[in-house]
This record gives sequence, C-alpha cells and structure tokens, in this order.
Amino acid sequence: KMRGGGAASMVLRNARSRLRRLAGQSDSGSDRTGRSSPKSASPPRSPGQRTLGAELSTDTESLTLGEGNKHDDMVNVKRSLADMKRWPGLVNGYTNLGFFTVFFGLYVYILLAQQDIPDSHKIDFMVRIGLLDQDGALASVNEPGDFFDYLLKGYDSKKGAFLGSYSANPTPTYTDDTPGGGILGKLFVSQDYNGKTLATNETGYLFNYNKLIGGVQIVQQRGKVGSCPSGASLYDLFYPSCYLSDVIQVVPPQMAGPNGTTVDNLLDPAFVNATIASRFGDRTQLDNPDSAYYPIRSAFEYNNTLGGYGIFLSVAESATGNLNIVQELSKLRWLDAQTRKITLKFTFYNGHFGRFAYAATTLTFSQVGQFVPYDPNSAAVARKTGGGTEVRIASVNMEPYLVYVDFVRLGLELVFMAAVFAQCSHLLRLVGLSVVRRRLMIPPHWLFLDCANLACFIVFIVLRIVLITKIYSNPVAVPTNQYKKIFEECSNLTDTQISFSFINVLLCTIRFFKYYEFQPRLRIVNRTIGAATVHLIHFMIIFLVFFVGFAVLGNIIFGAQVRDFFSIPYAMMALFESLLGNIASGPTIGNANLYYISPYLGLIFFFIWIFISFLVLLNIFIAILMDAYNSAKEAGREDARREGRENPRAVVDDVAGVIVRAMSAMRPRSWKAPAWLLQEALARFARKMDAGGFATVQEELKSLERSKQALEARIEELKQQGADEDPGSWDYHPAWQDHAVPLGELIAEMGKIQKEHKSKAALDPAVAREVCGAHLSFVAQDNAQEPPQQLPPPSLPPPSL
Repeated sequence: KMRGGGAASMVLRNARSRLRRLAGQSDSGSDRTGRSSPKSASPPRSPGQRTLGAELSTDTESLTLGEGNKHDDMVNVKRSLADMKRWPGLVNGYTNLGFFTVFFGLYVYILLAQQDIPDSHKIDFMVRIGLLDQDGALASVNEPGDFFDYLLKGYDSKKGAFLGSYSANPTPTYTDDTPGGGILGKLFVSQDYNGKTLATNETGYLFNYNKLIGGVQIVQQRGKVGSCPSGASLYDLFYPSCYLSDVIQVVPPQMAGPNGTTVDNLLDPAFVNATIASRFGDRTQLDNPDSAYYPIRSAFEYNNTLGGYGIFLSVAESATGNLNIVQELSKLRWLDAQTRKITLKFTFYNGHFGRFAYAATTLTFSQVGQFVPYDPNSAAVARKTGGGTEVRIASVNMEPYLVYVDFVRLGLELVFMAAVFAQCSHLLRLVGLSVVRRRLMIPPHWLFLDCANLACFIVFIVLRIVLITKIYSNPVAVPTNQYKKIFEECSNLTDTQISFSFINVLLCTIRFFKYYEFQPRLRIVNRTIGAATVHLIHFMIIFLVFFVGFAVLGNIIFGAQVRDFFSIPYAMMALFESLLGNIASGPTIGNANLYYISPYLGLIFFFIWIFISFLVLLNIFIAILMDAYNSAKEAGREDARREGRENPRAVVDDVAGVIVRAMSAMRPRSWKAPAWLLQEALARFARKMDAGGFATVQEELKSLERSKQALEARIEELKQQGADEDPGSWDYHPAWQDHAVPLGELIAEMGKIQKEHKSKAALDPAVAREVCGAHLSFVAQDNAQEPPQQLPPPSLPPPSL
C-alpha cells in the first residue's frame, strides 16, 4: 500500500512543501503538520562570518535524530545521502562486472577444454625434442646431403655432427654405433631394443605409444631457372643463369562436375604437357620399368595435390623398404640447386589422450647454398627466421563430442554463443538509440572495442562450426596406406582459431577497464591512462625516432656479422629485448658481443643506447605515468570530498556496505522502514541545512568573481604600461607615453650635459632648436599638457589611473 497510491500522494505532498520552502514561503523549519523538525547540530556562526569556509567549518555535516535526546548518534548527512544515491549505480556496476567476469571465465574454460593444453604440450615436447631433436640434429641440417643424413643417420650431440654411414641393403647396418638411423629409424622401427624382430601388430609405433597414421609424406618445392635479377650485368657470361625463388606450379583447369560442382580437368592437354615438362632427374633410369628406380619415378614429377614433388613412405612397407627409398632418392640427387623448400609431414594417434597429432618440419633452401639455419643460440626474437627451419605441431581431436564431459562442454558452448549474440543485440540497440537521439550512448573508444571483440567472437564461433563440420563430414578410416590431408586442414583451422582466441583474450582483458568506471578506486587507473595518453603519444614519437634510428644503425654496423641485427625488424626486436634486461657488460645485446664485431663503434653504440634509453627515456616514461597517477588520485580525492570523505571508497568498503545492508534487510520488520523513506528524510535535512547559508555563499562568490575580473583587468593594464619592468632598462618606457616636455627645457638640458662633459664649444640654443627639430616629434597644441613634477612611487599606482 505504501508503494502504491499512498506513496504517490506522499511524494506529491513532499514536492509541494519543498516548492514552498524554495520559494521562501516556509523557512521556519516546520512541515505541513506543524511539528518542528530537528535542528542542525552545526555550531553557531558569528554575524561577520559569511565565507564558504565558515559554512563548512565543522568536519562533518551532522544532525541529531530524535527530539530532546542529547545522547543520540550523530549522522553525517552528506556522506549518508551520497552513499544512498550511489547505491543503485554500485549494484549495477558490480552486476555488470560480475556478468562479464563469468562470461570471460566461460570463454577461457571452453578454450582450455577444446585445446587440452597439458596433453598437447606433452605430445609437442615428445615430437619436437624426442623425435625431431630441434636444437640438435635439425639445427645441423645445412646442405641437401645433411637432410638425408638427418633422415638416415644418428646424431652425436657432443660432437654436433651426424654419425658414420648407413646402408640398407641387404639389412640395415650402421657404422660408428649409429643409434636408430635418424628419425626414419625411430618412425619405422623393425626391432626391439634387445634385437628381437617386432610382430606385425607392434610395428608403426613411435616410442611405443603413438600409432603412425598412413606413413610419412616428404614434399619438395622447386624453383624456376632463369636469368639473374641483376639485369644486363657484365658478368652474365660468367654466371649465365640463376635459381629463382618462384616455385614451379602446375595447376589443372576447372571443368563442370556433377550436381553443378567443378572438378580438376586432369586430362587437359596443356596440363598434361606442363606436368611432363616439370619432370627432372635421370629419366633413362626412372622411365625404365626394369630399373630399380622405377617405383620412385613419381617423386621426380610435379604432383598437383601435394603442391610439389613428393614421396610417400607407407607404414605398410617394411622399415628396410622405406629406408631404401630414401637412399635411392639420395643417389639420384632428388635435392639439387633448384630445391627451394623441403617439408616432412606425418600424423599419429595417441589412444591415452584420444588425440591425433599432426607434425610438419619445413626447411627452406637459401640462395647462398645452404638451408636457412635454425639457431637455438640466437636471441629469442630471432630463433625463427622468415622462411627458415620451422617445426609445426598441432593436436587435433577428431571425436570432439564422445563422452559426457564433452557434452557438458557442448552445452557450455551453446550458452557462450547465446551470450555473444545477446551482447551483439544489446550493442545494436545502443547504436540504434544513438542514431535516434543523435548522441552516443557509449563512449566511442568503448564502442569500437566492443565491436572488435564481438566480431572476433563471431569469427571464433564460425571457425569452430566449420571445424566440427569438417571433422564429422570426413571420417578417417584406419589403418590406411595413404597420407590423409584432413589432419593438416583441421590443424590449420585450429591454428586460425587459436589466433583469434589470442585477440579475443587480449580485447577482453582491455574491456575489463570499461567495467571499472563505476568504482572510485578502480577508476583512478582509468583516469591515469586517460591523463597520460596525450603525453605518451608525444613521448612515443620521440622514442620511436630514436629506437628506429638505432635499429638502422645496428643493422648497418653489425648486420653482416650478427643474426640478431641482420635485418631492421630483427634489430628492433633485439633492442627491445635489451630494454627488458637482455644485455650484458660485454658489451652484449641479445647474443651479439658488439666489442668483438667493432671494438670502437660497438662500445659507442652500446653506451649511447643504454644511457639514452635506460637513464633518460625510460625515466621520462615513468615520470609521465607518475604525474598522471598523481593527477588521477587528486581528482579521486576531490570527488570523495564532495561526498564528505577524505579518500575514495575502496572495494573493501563496498563489500562491507553490501554485508551491512544484507544484515539490515534480514532484520524483523525491516520493511516498515524502507530505504526510500530514509533517503527522502536525509534529503529534507540536507536542504534545511543548506538553506541558511547557501544564498550568502552564492552572493559572496559572485562578489569575489567580480573583484577577480576587476583585479585581472587592472593587472593586465599595469603590465602593458611596463609596471613589471625595470625603468632603467628601457630607453623608452611605456609609462612615459603620455608625457611631453617643452623644447626649450630639452635644449637647456642638452647644454647642461655638454657642460658635464666639459666640452669647449658652447651650445647655441637657436642652432640647436633649428637642428633638433628634424629629430623630434611634437604634440598637437590641443593635446599638449604640462609635464608632471614628480612620478608616484612604483608600488603605488597613479591616482589618475
């Protein structure tokens, strides 16, 4: 009943009473019923005390509840009223922050459940370190012959070289105690560690637990041969042809297929002729059916499906047969000067984790005669050169929804999709309201961030749907003797999804700052960033010029000898690492000892970079942030003083307030004293407290503003007259601009000066009057005035002014 019509009539009566008091009709402190309201507990003010400081002379604005009781608790009206008005926004702010935190936590849980990071890491480590030996044997592959050694021979990590020689006929034999015969010896194991031949159902396993799918696919990409890019050089006869970076590609034309689809026309004459032209190698042996090399002839012909020249080592073939094939490729020089890239690909399944793992090792052949090396000793930023040795391993779950835990994750994924589309609809609603009302309902930077984040979420969802569709529409039949490209396609989709997940997590982390705006203490960080933005932009301009300049300088001086500086982007990365502490007193930046490269220039480069970047620019950066933080903290304190507090409310204060309100709401008969009633009572007392002195304060403020304007105008006028300057330093001072002197007195003064200099020639007044007239400016007779007898002292303005 109180919240119905009774509440409406009470609010109407209160509004009428408030209007009468504001109009000056009721200033006696009595309400409509005639009962006296409690008086303010503020100390009495003397008649002459009419300043704003006198109105706020007490520490708190308090009042006494109850009539005639001197021992009642004193209530801080301003703080209490501010807290009650702030409470709805506080609840809304924490609610939005809580919902977004739950949404972000749900997204992170789905990501972790989909990727299964711990199991994926175990598989990655086993392949990268245990099988491929990325920091050892793989890093030693420099020439085409080393690649075959990598496949067939063991590796001595102490010597940093491949061991002995390998022979596959008639049985695999190794010299120099070669263990395993390279990575193919680990992939195609035929004997146990005790020399016993493995049974058929025991073969095809990698380290006993990982079942190889199909076999190993090796693909070579070959470059074209043509004229050197230098053009008409004097040395063309000496170096007639070059091996270009453009790889050979033979693409079949498309033709109409069933049901309106298009398929490759493999019988097209042009395509057939181009495929025949792409062949290389010793064709007399490769095209001879009686030759031992006839089975591997397909490795010397372009394969459109593989996108290069490939050979497949089937797991159904014996280990000796596969090793023989690789040895025959080596004998026929399958890798030569036209080789641009080699990729080794295979897939295996681990039943303990229920996941497939796709691994691809790529080596790019540079135009200086070696594979682009993988250098584990280089700086972290330079470990993967562009197009160099690369190891890519991806885990793929080909049965994403199999057990009940997977279906729980499916339900959470559907909830997540609904939450994303709900946020999209809310954002579209705000944009629509902004268009209708012709003003933004959300700050533009938060609007841009929300749109970017939600767009990435939608892309993530679409990629997930595409991946699930591809998995269930292309079931893998095992065992198989073919290379299944579905694992490579799924791993590519997974990598793309991970890339968008990275962007999403980053944007979500930034979006948290949007939900900190409601809390005063958290808002200080936002204000710090906002206050420092302009200064940081100008600082970054100066820093980037200096940073890029030193990167170019390092590339010029050290780039030819050090990999960390061999390009400007890598030099920038190495310098940035040095800012994070990757330096030594060598002087060393990254892994480059600059002193050994260039003793004098290296020292100068190092010390100038350290001095300016560390001791100057880095401290300026910190000073900008500290100054912005102090400004934000002072602004937060100013907001707190308006609410009657010394410092802004902390999160702990908000939690304590929630607990107190919850305990108060659980008390019996709490509904008889609703919060809106208390807030209205506080508002009435606040108006009564302010009614007495507010008009006086306003009048005094207006008077001071007028005095301030008059003083500022007078100060500016005196400055224009040179009152803040030393008259002795002026030949012509602005203060004398309205003064004039008779010509006779001026000539007489000239005579005195001549006598002071003890000149023998006397000054003729008539001649002086005639000559000096050409140098003087005369005042019109109407404006002529008598010269002042004495100037007032500098501290006192002239009375006439």
